[in-house]
Amino acid sequence: MNTNSLNLQTLTLQKKVVSLLGKISLLMDEASRLTGDHETVLKYERCHQEIIKAAWNVEELRLKMAIAAPMKTGKSTIINAIIGQPLLPSRNAAMTTLPTEILLNAQLSEPVLTLSPQTLSILETTQEKLQQKIKTLAEETLQEKISSYPHLATLVNRISTPSQWHLAEKVFGCKAINQTLTDLNDLIRLCTLILPEIDPLPTLTEFPHIETPFWGSKQQGIGNLLIVDTPGPNEAGEHQLTEVVNQQLENSLIVLMVLDFTQLKTEAAEQVKQDVKKVIEVRGNENLYILINKVDQRRSGDLTPEQLGKFVSAEFGLSEENHDQKLFEISARQGFVAAHFIQETEQVSEIAIANLETAIPLSKEVFGIDWEEELEEKNLEELKTLSHKLWKKSGFPKFLDTAISHLIENAASLCIESALKLSKSSLTEVLKDRNFKNSNIIKTAEELSHQITQVYEVLFVLKIWHNCLQEIDQIVPDINQLIDQDVPEIKSKVKSLFKTYFYDQEYEHSSRMIKLYTRLFQNSTNYFNPLKLGLCNSIHNQFKFKPIGKIQFKTIEEAQGFSKLSKRYIKPEIKRILETQDTKAIQYFIENRNSIIDFLDKNTQLLSERSRTWFNDNMIKILAFPKINLQTAQTFKLIKPGSIKKFKPKREKPNLWYNIWDYINQSSLVKYEVSFQSLDQINTLSIDFSIDQMKHKTSKYIKQRFKTQINELLKSFVDYLLSN
Repeated sequence: MNTNSLNLQTLTLQKKVVSLLGKISLLMDEASRLTGDHETVLKYERCHQEIIKAAWNVEELRLKMAIAAPMKTGKSTIINAIIGQPLLPSRNAAMTTLPTEILLNAQLSEPVLTLSPQTLSILETTQEKLQQKIKTLAEETLQEKISSYPHLATLVNRISTPSQWHLAEKVFGCKAINQTLTDLNDLIRLCTLILPEIDPLPTLTEFPHIETPFWGSKQQGIGNLLIVDTPGPNEAGEHQLTEVVNQQLENSLIVLMVLDFTQLKTEAAEQVKQDVKKVIEVRGNENLYILINKVDQRRSGDLTPEQLGKFVSAEFGLSEENHDQKLFEISARQGFVAAHFIQETEQVSEIAIANLETAIPLSKEVFGIDWEEELEEKNLEELKTLSHKLWKKSGFPKFLDTAISHLIENAASLCIESALKLSKSSLTEVLKDRNFKNSNIIKTAEELSHQITQVYEVLFVLKIWHNCLQEIDQIVPDINQLIDQDVPEIKSKVKSLFKTYFYDQEYEHSSRMIKLYTRLFQNSTNYFNPLKLGLCNSIHNQFKFKPIGKIQFKTIEEAQGFSKLSKRYIKPEIKRILETQDTKAIQYFIENRNSIIDFLDKNTQLLSERSRTWFNDNMIKILAFPKINLQTAQTFKLIKPGSIKKFKPKREKPNLWYNIWDYINQSSLVKYEVSFQSLDQINTLSIDFSIDQMKHKTSKYIKQRFKTQINELLKSFVDYLLSN
């Protein structure tokens, strides 16, 4: 999809929205200072802060998606599967205590973790205080406090030795980031166990931030998707961490909820559902995606996909029509193992299986208890095939293509739309406030509210534009598929017609004895059947006409003349068939073209009357646009590869019943042979060439003429809306 013009207009809108949000932010600040009621002051201060955050999101074009889930439902594994690397740490015990931001950036070659100066300072101070506390604790007391988390003993030893503990502002590479995040999460966990009074979480305003490439990236658009990995309620436990998680959910435009298929009704799952429901009451359930993980553990008698869909609909009020876009069944473990193996093998051209870090995890997942024996018997290509099968089986391809790719592609418009909704809601609060009746604040709020309505129109048209480009881009592969599915039938039909013609010609060029024999007996009754007349089988077989798909000529001129005559016969037949195919392709394009025009007409009816009038006046240009004319049949030509074979015939022994004259006449001459196979190959290659030309002309017209015209129309429309 060529979206250059669309992206430029989106960036223009972005600047206008950032400026508008700045004005609304100032208005909220002024409203908070002019009102006397404490609760109202807090309300406008909250609006002021939310507008500032929204403006930052629009300025950065970052779409924030929080992942909410109970502990051990596979949040980190899901993110690792999306990325294709073990970036986030995971273990059987509680792991995530610190929210982590992951920005998907297809332009990077390796992931990078950033810790802000404020975060570094707080964590280093925490480490120093923990070091002091550990020195004061008796060994038995310390071991008792961390008994539920024995892995923390290693961290205690490292903290006690300052030279073994170091935090950097930037950390590069998957393994180094994984280790750093493990240390940070364990540090927070250790603090809550032995020094809860200095819990650093409430003072943290910025969290670890990772920018990373991601496996199988098809990133388009100009926005960015920011994923936030949050602790689950039974990972958190502490009140402070629960508040941090809720804050992350409230600050996110999109919520991705993960549920464990084997534990859909646990207390932790219910708590997450309630937290998420509070958010979607504000955001709307159109901003909610649900992953059901561990469906590879589904057994007979468990919920079927249909039953699971009804369960989710009842829990979150999703319509069943949205299941394919909002609800996904996955196996995070299968997805990660497959993605990690595929990515590793793509990065190296030749490598022994024994040297692949991912070969054993893949084999364990695919082969189960027999993985060691099976791995020894498989080669690399077989493992690659199995990894792709596992990836498909995991459910991740659908999730990435339907949800993640959609969010990345539409990140900019979703950021802007969310900011506009928030601004509209904040201005409505001001307009309803009687404290400002007949004041300048009301007038300013009305003006800003009107500007938001105008910006909404621009955003709406940009969405229409984006959808139109997607529909137009889909026409080309659809038409190609339509054409290709008829090609075997076209070739078969041409072959059948030409075979009949060639065999007739082969008979005409057969020996005089064969033709005489055929004339005598081809229409004979049973009474005059040659075998009943006493002729033996060998004589009958000698003179009976049997087409072999080859015709011999004495001179090259005769052979060339026959080839030209054959082409002259079949060419009109092929042209007639191609003309029908032209008509079919053109009709399909016209149907899609009319569908797009109807889509534009229907959606622009929702705009203001002034905008609709401008669009309808300019839409006439599209309706009057020259029609597509393929002319594949008119320009059809048969290609001219060599189709004549020169040879010297073998000397046959004369037969009593054979035409002696024919035998003597041909014995010493060079012959020229034309075969049905060679001429049929010419027909097939010529059809393939014409079909390719048909598809090329169709694609060129759609992309360079029709799509360009639609682009120009909508670009002019957006220019008009932005200037008014």
